[in-house]
Amino acid sequence: MAVDLKLRSSRIVTPNGIISGCLRIRSGKIAQLTEGLTDDREYSDCEVLELGDDLVVPGFVDLHVHGGGGHDVMNGADSVIGLAEFLAQQGTTSFFATTDTVAKEQMLASIRGIAAAVEAQQEGEGAEILGIHLEGPFLNVRQKGAFLPETLLDCSWEVMQELEEACGGYLRRVTIAPEIEGALDLIRALSSRGFLVSGGHTAASYEATMAGIRAGISVVTHMYNAMQGLHHRNPGAVGAYLTSGDVVCEIIGDLFHVHPAAIQLVLQSKGLDHVYMISDAIVAAGLSPGVYDFAGRQITVDERGLSTLSDGTIAGSTFFMKHAFKNLIDALGVSIENAVKLTAEVPAKVAGVFDRKGSLEPGKDADITVLGPDYQVKLCLTNGRVHYGA
Repeated sequence: MAVDLKLRSSRIVTPNGIISGCLRIRSGKIAQLTEGLTDDREYSDCEVLELGDDLVVPGFVDLHVHGGGGHDVMNGADSVIGLAEFLAQQGTTSFFATTDTVAKEQMLASIRGIAAAVEAQQEGEGAEILGIHLEGPFLNVRQKGAFLPETLLDCSWEVMQELEEACGGYLRRVTIAPEIEGALDLIRALSSRGFLVSGGHTAASYEATMAGIRAGISVVTHMYNAMQGLHHRNPGAVGAYLTSGDVVCEIIGDLFHVHPAAIQLVLQSKGLDHVYMISDAIVAAGLSPGVYDFAGRQITVDERGLSTLSDGTIAGSTFFMKHAFKNLIDALGVSIENAVKLTAEVPAKVAGVFDRKGSLEPGKDADITVLGPDYQVKLCLTNGRVHYGA
């Protein structure tokens, strides 16, 4: 249940910088943001959380997450709700439930489960499910990643209609390889109806990628991963995305998938307004090293948290947005304010929810993450409901 609160900290990250001050939470919304100390008599009707110099940031927004804590979005509504609660403990306050590419009938059943979870989720009941992201099945088998090749399909409007119907009105994003047969027509149709279309799991050349961008691709699914890399005579998909000003690049922030220097290249090429971080977390995220199932495949998670198939292919991530935030600051030297931009503001804008999420401003949802030493999550608010860090 959301309660009326006052959060007081010497480090609150606002759109205008880091301030020492107070956040007043009322009815699940940010009611007031004040700089400097205030008279507690003004807050006699609410609980006061004294946070000292803990860092108070907007809740992380994750637009690409499959699972975590033993929960998988493909395993039914209860598992999706469990994931939402688990993500809140990790500092993530809203997310796109991202599907695996599996056999079509199984995929349809899983999508219906996600839609049921969105319908059933109560306000503040964990991270808010912002909608469904279909990562496939319209992907290139040559860049299948951890997905089984027999589950990938040629672009078909009939199949797309089945998938959309199963989403129950909650479809927000579709990842498509633009070079496969029928892809450009499908990209045009989806983008014209307001869906986010991502280019990903693609063997497309520079020219084919540019054709996909002209058709309506506006986001890159995990930049660099599962696509043709940059070569000076063959710039590939990476070259197309780096040089297309309006396309927004998402990057997995675990530092296994992408080297810090490669992340820096994207930041310098695209600018802060066209980059955001994701977790790509899977069912094993937050669990001990061991053997797990993901997308119908067996994966092994080692002591570092690296998740791989038996052939060494990286299979999703076991890290969360809190790790991406820390890595941006510690490994890339990004400022705290810009790390907030890349983990909350930009993804909220991409998802179309920046009017209510992604920054600490009066009138917005009380989606707030509090970080202690070494950027560990101490507590998190989702629509004003308190969750304590795992």
